[in-house]
Amino acid sequence: MPPPFTTIAWRLGQLSEMLALRQEVLHHGAEIALLRDLYRVRQH
Repeated sequence: MPPPFTTIAWRLGQLSEMLALRQEVLHHGAEIALLRDLYRVRQH
């Protein structure tokens, strides 16, 4: 494989990994916010 192709493949791999991680963080962040709101509602 020519070097430019492996570099592009590597960058795409890094990019997809970063996006997947970001989605996971956003998903968990939404869950935490929801749980926090439910907890706050029960307190009152």
